[in-house]
Amino acid sequence: MRRKAFTLVELLVVVSIISLLLLLLTPSLARARKMTRNVSCRSNLHQIQLAMTQYVQAAKGDVFRYYLTFDTFWVNLLRRFNGNIDDLRLCPSAAKEGSGVGSFCTAWTGRYSPGSWMNNNTRFIYGSYGFNAWLHPNPGRGPQEYYFGQLDKIRTPNMVPAYLDANWVDGWLDHTDPPPPDRRGSTTVPNLARFAIKRHGQSINGSFMDGSARNIPLDDLFQIQWSLGFQVGAPLILPPDNDDSSG
Repeated sequence: MRRKAFTLVELLVVVSIISLLLLLLTPSLARARKMTRNVSCRSNLHQIQLAMTQYVQAAKGDVFRYYLTFDTFWVNLLRRFNGNIDDLRLCPSAAKEGSGVGSFCTAWTGRYSPGSWMNNNTRFIYGSYGFNAWLHPNPGRGPQEYYFGQLDKIRTPNMVPAYLDANWVDGWLDHTDPPPPDRRGSTTVPNLARFAIKRHGQSINGSFMDGSARNIPLDDLFQIQWSLGFQVGAPLILPPDNDDSSG
């Protein structure tokens, strides 16, 4: 006996049910993708931190010095200790290059600066993470007494950040920094604006000098010790932003 074919009404009902299921599942799938990118980002930072730990151990406790040269840029210095550094330097939520300075969803790049410390005319560097420049042993800017420089000056390594989601290669974040105009990675206000970006919702990921990597809500950026002179717990003012579409 031949089976009866679907009627047009039945087909429309099936299509409607499938469409409804897809509509219900889409937010869950989007959240799952964001969660995966977030976990992958923390894994990247953890591995970068391990490479830095090996570098510092080989240097008998000294952090690498601050020089504006291609060969002494932190990405190139750590390549010796992790051959996958070129993959690790990109957050999955900001893997696409920006136009120079990055943003909450794009990477910083040296593509457009030939001959600079980010570009040796045969290769250029780009990435999504920034280094806490107060860890350098020689001052590039700011008060000299704020710099860590060596491991023996770091008393609470679980509170001292090293590498974090950022729109630039490094930064000297301080409790006196003015608030940025937004949370998208402003280029008009340095340091705080480089890290106060909504890359993973209203938070970023960061590695710490104890070897850990964790998520940091933007409102907690002043709850960690950026430098020897940083006032942990100082008031932090950030512009309001209720859009959690990043991630």
